[in-house]
Amino acid sequence: MIQQIIKWLGIRGRSEKFKLTSSSKKTYDSTTELICVKESLVLGSAVVMTLGCMVGAGLFISPKGVLMCTGSVGMSLVVWSVAGIISMIGALCYVELGTCIPSSGSHFTYIKKCWGDFPAFLYLWVQVVILTPVAMIILSLTFANYMLETIFYQCFIPQGALSFLAYM
Repeated sequence: MIQQIIKWLGIRGRSEKFKLTSSSKKTYDSTTELICVKESLVLGSAVVMTLGCMVGAGLFISPKGVLMCTGSVGMSLVVWSVAGIISMIGALCYVELGTCIPSSGSHFTYIKKCWGDFPAFLYLWVQVVILTPVAMIILSLTFANYMLETIFYQCFIPQGALSFLAYM
């Protein structure tokens, strides 16, 4: 049973293939075996990676707002269910893209194959320069807000303290 779980999760022990040859002088020449990572993604790793990408930080930010806007727990569950179905449809689109274009690179590769080099470059540039830093800022501010809510319980959180903790 444990072996099946380990196999399903993709946990591997050390094997002789991934070790360097022993040498008393610690010198590396052309006969020394290189360390290489086995490229494999089993079902457990793929599921956990997909869940991590789909859930993201919104889970920590939006439930309060959804509950306040809907006014009831039942309606907020309906909103979350509809959003989950829409996310699943989007994920199935990426499954189709992944099977049609079997190369690494995700969005960049798909845009490059469909529309060419320049739109793919623009996407990657916007992702690196704008979207990823903004996402990190939102994560930092959310973390700082939650941490300071425990200290300033039912009090106004000073903007300077929030900015300082988010920056750290």
